[in-house]
Amino acid sequence: MTRLGADVVVELVLRHDRGEWPRLIDELCGGDAGLAELVRGLLAHYDRPDGPLPSGPYPVELGPFTLERELGAGAHGKVYLARRPPLEGYVALKLLRPGPGMSQFVEQVRREAGRARRIPSAHVVPVFDAGRIEGGPFYVEMAVCADPDEEAPGSIRIGRSLREAQPGLAPLEAARLVEDLAGAVHAAHRTGVIHGDVKPENVLLTPESRRVMLADFGIATSLAAATPGTLSGGQGGAGGARGSARSQPIGTVAYMAPEQWRDRLPPTPSSDVYTLGGTLYFLLSGEAPHAGRSGDADPTPPPLPASVPPRLREIVSRALAARPEERPSSAGALAEELRRYRRLEPTWHERRSALRRSALFLRRHRAELVAVAVVVAALLPLMVAGYQLLTGKVVELAAREAALGGKLEELERSRRSLEADIARLEGAADAKQKELKRVEARLAQLPKLEQALGAAREQADHQREVATRAEGEARGAARKVATLEGQLVAVRETSAEAERREIMTLKEAGRAAGERDEARKRVTEVEAQGRALEARKTALEKELRENAAALGAARALAEREATRAAGAERERDALRARTGGGAGVAGSTGGTGGTGVEPGR
Repeated sequence: MTRLGADVVVELVLRHDRGEWPRLIDELCGGDAGLAELVRGLLAHYDRPDGPLPSGPYPVELGPFTLERELGAGAHGKVYLARRPPLEGYVALKLLRPGPGMSQFVEQVRREAGRARRIPSAHVVPVFDAGRIEGGPFYVEMAVCADPDEEAPGSIRIGRSLREAQPGLAPLEAARLVEDLAGAVHAAHRTGVIHGDVKPENVLLTPESRRVMLADFGIATSLAAATPGTLSGGQGGAGGARGSARSQPIGTVAYMAPEQWRDRLPPTPSSDVYTLGGTLYFLLSGEAPHAGRSGDADPTPPPLPASVPPRLREIVSRALAARPEERPSSAGALAEELRRYRRLEPTWHERRSALRRSALFLRRHRAELVAVAVVVAALLPLMVAGYQLLTGKVVELAAREAALGGKLEELERSRRSLEADIARLEGAADAKQKELKRVEARLAQLPKLEQALGAAREQADHQREVATRAEGEARGAARKVATLEGQLVAVRETSAEAERREIMTLKEAGRAAGERDEARKRVTEVEAQGRALEARKTALEKELRENAAALGAARALAEREATRAAGAERERDALRARTGGGAGVAGSTGGTGGTGVEPGR
């Protein structure tokens, strides 16, 4: 017979009448006197279940807390709704009955609470503190799972455990609750925290928002780590068996994973997945998956009721697989499976069957398919009439198709011609681009200013000379334009005369065709000369405008430079006057005027 831990023996014994305890202790301990003595010592605490814990009337002052009322009781303690003045709001205060290793347990809970507070999930009941009330019991202080009471402003409605709220839960609602619960456990696993005892008693459900919150994070492993080889106290909730990871399984027997019960292994993420499946099993059936587990017997959980949908039964069965590798790979994967179940999407089992995926697709899109069927039924007469009309048009369409084929060939030829034009234009664009680069290269080679402007007067003189030359060039350009205009008038007169001669030539029918062609050639040459003169005139006009603009800029620059030169002379004179203020010392001559100035006058 497999050796059981003290906490497991205590849990099994507590299920029977007190008169049968001695016989059961001897049978379960298998003649181990030390283990039997430890079990009897632990059972002594259960012999006075109320112990020193308060039981009313309320409110009761206990250390820094004010107990408002009792929320629940278990084998190892009670949970109260409490306040801690002067802080506002309520807390859930769990008072623990005395037991061996309790001080170490409380210190471990404090450490685990710090890790649990880092879990990024709204479905986790945070632990605020743990310790011992002076002269009183040990405690664990947690957040309250409650909703505001709309009928009584300022009051709250306390949530209940899933065990109490289980009657009347629909399969879809049960799947939603465990989906949120699995998400919280997955967030804990990613933070490095393993719960170790997921069960309906440790899950609270708010009355209005229907939000699940997982309590007692880290308490299972803390109880095991407090005193190896002994029962280290416990939390509220029926059947909360705890113990050392080396000799006793951790968790609740009725929900414990087979590798924990059989091999005494410590909790793992996979065992948390198993207890999540056990919690969903309880919500669907009203019973724990291993309610009758004892001794070496470890039967598989009984089948779920026939009212549970087959798809949900498959998810529960996979979560409760005896081998860890056959379960969902993580609590997050279990949450995803439940989400897919609720949204009629393929789960792990449907993804392995094309027929089941098709049936699920029909269920998921049933409304859309019905609507399509209604539309098809309404359009069927029109479709028949359209078909008849279509058959009458087939011959006509065939003829049109032949005509369109010819047009398509013509369009294909046009397309090829267009492609050739595009290629030619692209070549021209490349040539223009190269020419533009050459122009830019020439612009980059323009001379830059090699030094700053010289003396203001010399620069002004230079600009004046430039302006004078520009004026001369502008006058020359104007004369050239006038000359070109005269030439253009002469060319036009010559062209008109040539046209008149051509008309006379045409009237003379007897003249040879060679003279007519020669006249036309002369007319063409004269017109070309006229166009060339027009182009030259345009270029000269452009050059004249550019010279005029350069002349204006030169004049403006000359005026600015003259102004700067005059200012420089004034500044020099003023500086000479200031520096030559000594008694009877004459200043030096200089500047634009070239005259000496005697300081002091």
